[in-house]
Amino acid sequence: SARLQSVPAEAIEDLAAILSLYSGRRAEAPQVKLGGRNDVARIVNNLSRPLGEKLLRSLRKKDRLLADAIEEEMFVFEDLGQLDTKALGAILRNVDADKIALAVKGASKVLGDKMLGTLSARAAETIRDDMADMGAVKRTDVEEAQKAVIAIARQMAASGEITLGGKSDDYV
Repeated sequence: SARLQSVPAEAIEDLAAILSLYSGRRAEAPQVKLGGRNDVARIVNNLSRPLGEKLLRSLRKKDRLLADAIEEEMFVFEDLGQLDTKALGAILRNVDADKIALAVKGASKVLGDKMLGTLSARAAETIRDDMADMGAVKRTDVEEAQKAVIAIARQMAASGEITLGGKSDDYV
């Protein structure tokens, strides 16, 4: 069963209201204006992984675009900084160097340093040189590169190679 001790009661009420709208039933709680899919993504991230996946599967049957948008908000590029270096390195080994350079160029210094730190010294230096040669780049190009990195991270998580965000199950 899910362990919801750290999720505020208001968040559960909000989630129930949202789900009732998509299931066709009227919410018993009063209508609450939420911050959108970002708030739902935070709630789902605080559920156990199996419960969160079940919730998204159920929502996807009713509204695939909304479920995809929520899933996209659940793990964003800056969240890569929370991964251990082994998982982050595994992701980056599956990304083209030019995409890494663009993605890191738009990242915070801390995340960029962590990402480059997972690579060999030679690869990291090559990417730093590429970034310096790029000059100014379009924000949309950076965002596309970051989305490509996240897409690979999600694929690797789906195949069980790495674990992203959310709470894992507790075992005793």
